[in-house]
Amino acid sequence: VRFFGTEENRDLLRQVTTKAIQDFRPDIIFIPALRETFQDHSALAEEVVRIARGRYLILGYEVPKHNRHFQPDVFVEVRPEDVEAKIAALNCYSEFTTRYYFEPEGIRGLARARALHAGYSGLTEAFELYHL
Repeated sequence: VRFFGTEENRDLLRQVTTKAIQDFRPDIIFIPALRETFQDHSALAEEVVRIARGRYLILGYEVPKHNRHFQPDVFVEVRPEDVEAKIAALNCYSEFTTRYYFEPEGIRGLARARALHAGYSGLTEAFELYHL
């Protein structure tokens, strides 16, 4: 916690992130939203945008507990089984599964609310666009 956010660790974060992007060569990079309140998440997001801008599609995702100012501008329609796969993937982080923002009904409800926000009656994932 708060490891990446310290200035002395930013250089290490940039080095590791640069190498990971060069090795993996992704088409799309998903990062925590830039205005997230959790320091390590926002530090990582800032460095990825700094390193990867101009070359990759970069989308910021929402963590409801840490994104009080999330303003999505990209909405991706998803199926119920996609939401269930997300819930299963999030449950791999066993230290967080007891947190209210990891509750399956909350995740399903957010997908429904984001669909309504986009003017759609199904389910969506929402993102902030940082580079296209």
